[in-house]
Amino acid sequence: MHKNLTKYFSVFALPTLIAFSVAFLIPFIMGIYLSFTQFTTVTNATFVGFKNYIDAFSGGEGFLNALWFTVKFAVTAIITVNLFAFLLALALTRGLRGTNTLRAVFFMPNLMGGIVLGYIWQVIINGILLIFPFVSTIHSFFTVSMTFAKPKSNPVFFAILSESPVTKESVLTP
Repeated sequence: MHKNLTKYFSVFALPTLIAFSVAFLIPFIMGIYLSFTQFTTVTNATFVGFKNYIDAFSGGEGFLNALWFTVKFAVTAIITVNLFAFLLALALTRGLRGTNTLRAVFFMPNLMGGIVLGYIWQVIINGILLIFPFVSTIHSFFTVSMTFAKPKSNPVFFAILSESPVTKESVLTP
């Protein structure tokens, strides 16, 4: 088990490390570097050292007022969001009238990804997207809109299909 784990560690960890570096680490380091520069765009930055920090902390009330406002806003937002989330969770777990409707409305955005995935699977299975992109896009648009009622071409079916194990019988059986 340990041998397999070390063997495939880089296969699983490398994409995550690359994504973390691109999305967080590189912008963070660039932000630190840019805080020591005077710039209008990222490409024409002039290094000024600690001058920006000295100006921020010693140059009047502007920075300290902005910092205090940010702290107050963050504390208020955290308390408000958590209080609202607790009350919503409490409402969803009680046996009150309309709870199922509230759950449906609240969880509806989670379903949208599956529905879009269903449309994508429909284009992959029914379309010829890679050969003729423009024609197949138009073809798949009309196929989706004209065959929505058929069970095997329903995007909801493909959304369910993508979330469940696919067998030869489940795809080929009419």
